[in-house]
Amino acid sequence: MQNDPTFLHQKIANIERRSAEQINQLKEELARERAKYRAMESKLEEFQAQTEKQANKRLDDAAHENQLLRTDLDQERSRINDFQQLLSDFGQFAGEKIQLLRRLEISEEQRQDLELQLDLLKQQALADAAQRTAAFEIDKRKAVEDAVAEKLARYNQDVGRETKLLRIQNIELQKGIQLLKKQSKPVSEGFIGQKDVQRYELSVKQEMERKIGEQSNQIIQMQVIISDFERKYEAEKQQVSSFVSELLKKFESEKQHYKQELRSLEKLVYIKCKELYRLRTISALILQNEQILRACSMKQ
Repeated sequence: MQNDPTFLHQKIANIERRSAEQINQLKEELARERAKYRAMESKLEEFQAQTEKQANKRLDDAAHENQLLRTDLDQERSRINDFQQLLSDFGQFAGEKIQLLRRLEISEEQRQDLELQLDLLKQQALADAAQRTAAFEIDKRKAVEDAVAEKLARYNQDVGRETKLLRIQNIELQKGIQLLKKQSKPVSEGFIGQKDVQRYELSVKQEMERKIGEQSNQIIQMQVIISDFERKYEAEKQQVSSFVSELLKKFESEKQHYKQELRSLEKLVYIKCKELYRLRTISALILQNEQILRACSMKQ
């Protein structure tokens, strides 16, 4: 029976069927394994993609943050450089401050010298004015006295001369009157009488009054000259007083100007010192921030 071909064929068929079933099972199992592998491979690829994406995102974020930090660092460095420049400028300002203080000292010395010079000028001007006033007063008195003396001398000479002439004329008049009285005689038209003598005396009197009037006019002219001297004296005195007043006014004005300039310089120095202190404080804070940023960049 075992050698029966049919039996053998059945057995072979059974073996082939079982083999086919096993092969199919193996194929199915292989397909399942392949599907699992593909699923695992897909998950692995997805995980790898997500991991790479996350890693790239982290790298991008880190690069962006690093760029921001570098930008901030550059900005801080730029600010530090600016403030270092400011510190350098304020170092220069310290030198300028010393120069300003020196200028203040020099200005104070110049102010004191100017005040001393102005005091000396004031004293000199007052002394000169007093001397000029005294000299002018002396000259005026001398000129007036000389003019008066000269006018009086001339007047006395004229009066003496006129008096002498009048006396001579009076003597001659008396002689003429006596002679006329002695020689008076009747004529066709009458004779020289008392009226003629009175008219002659009146004419002589009028002549004397005229000459006296001329002397009075000369005296009036001399008074006008004296008044002119007095007016000139008062004008020069007023001019000297005005000069001294203007000098004192100029002195006070320059004194106030220098005081104002000193106050302005003191205010400027005070303001610059406050700015220097504030910038030093800001510079210290910036240097501290720079050290912190450098430490953070070194850690990264």
